[in-house]
Amino acid sequence: MFHGTHYIGDEILAHFQEGEEWRKTFGPFFVYLNSTNNVSNAYNLWEDAKKQRLLEEAAWPYEFVSSSYYLTAKGLGSATGRLYVQDRFISGSLIPAKRAYVGLLAARTAGAWHTESKDYQLWVQTDSNGYFTIKNVIPGVYGLHGWVPGFIGSETQLGNLTYVPRRDGPTVWEIGFPDRTALGYYVPDVNPALSTNCLSIVQRSSGNMACGTDTRICILYQIKRSQSESTIQKRNGSLLT
Repeated sequence: MFHGTHYIGDEILAHFQEGEEWRKTFGPFFVYLNSTNNVSNAYNLWEDAKKQRLLEEAAWPYEFVSSSYYLTAKGLGSATGRLYVQDRFISGSLIPAKRAYVGLLAARTAGAWHTESKDYQLWVQTDSNGYFTIKNVIPGVYGLHGWVPGFIGSETQLGNLTYVPRRDGPTVWEIGFPDRTALGYYVPDVNPALSTNCLSIVQRSSGNMACGTDTRICILYQIKRSQSESTIQKRNGSLLT
């Protein structure tokens, strides 16, 4: 699936010219397995896995890989900046783009990150003041891309980063929130044959759902631990894996 067409189709495929030289390093990959004999403690496995993820992120890039195609920390750089939003229908001043997504990739055309798969993409989220740092950047020439939850569109820009959303006037009303998820949309009762325990909990508690796996739905809606544990028991400890 590294170069498959699962989501978009042929547009996301990497295309190569006759005789073109190309190289891209995947991995190494880390698989973390944990277990418990007590089903009621199964939710703690998820918390434990998240803690391990933080440890692995701090240790990246690993030093044990011995390949000329794999760069360690000494051979990598970083990109730091701040992103603002300029929307005169909301504020007369620049708005710090909090929790926005900022990424580097070889393609420089606005929106190209949707289909770029040939080279690397490096993404981070800004903090509450719009600041960001992209670490472990492989030396090269990149375009800087970004999109901001709550504002439609995405842009490519270098230098003083100010995002101006596309709009023709102030927002009168809207369905949902433009954050590239389906969070907040109402979903009627589903066919019981197609429903899962976790999805049923989400619908009973809020009447809403988000696209994605059962795990993602539980995270987005922060289902109470007692509910999650009940679901885990019904699903033999396989909910959050």
